[in-house]
Amino acid sequence: IDWSQSVTNGDLKKRLHFLTNDETLDLIIDSNEMVNQLVSSDEKLKETLKELRVDRDLISNERNTLNAVISEIEEGIVAVDPHWKIILINKPLLYMLGLDEGACINKDVNDVLKIKDASEESVSFINLINEKNKKTSDDATFKIENNRHQTLFANISVRTVKDTHDNLLFYLATVSDLTKATQFEEMKLDFVSMAAH
Repeated sequence: IDWSQSVTNGDLKKRLHFLTNDETLDLIIDSNEMVNQLVSSDEKLKETLKELRVDRDLISNERNTLNAVISEIEEGIVAVDPHWKIILINKPLLYMLGLDEGACINKDVNDVLKIKDASEESVSFINLINEKNKKTSDDATFKIENNRHQTLFANISVRTVKDTHDNLLFYLATVSDLTKATQFEEMKLDFVSMAAH
């Protein structure tokens, strides 16, 4: 009884010790083996938990490093998972869009980035990937309407990021704000047009 209470309370160091030649001996041997297996399983579980904590800390450090690097990039950056959900977005793009991170993370990229081409047709994110795979020019300018109801002009370049087994991890898009340059070019054309008349 003392042994079973000790095991029930988590003390797995105690063993049964009896000398007998009947079924009781078999029960004692089996009980001791069961406790040995519990101890082994407990040690393996503790080691696995320790490894998971180390892995979690490593991933957290890598994510912090990645976020620090991405936050220093002046271009807009957005990472999108294979289900079109935004998994990462940097501050310059958030500023361009007039949104905060909470309004973007885990949201469908097409709901956040409202992209149009030069003919005012909506362009879905998947089309940007398909266009890139067709080797179209990176110089194509798209229009993005931000949350402040302003139209921005941008170059959008999308790359696929794959693991070592060639499995898709996510899409990484760079959004270069060309609004000021485009507006300046339009003003130059207007000036030349007015001067010609």
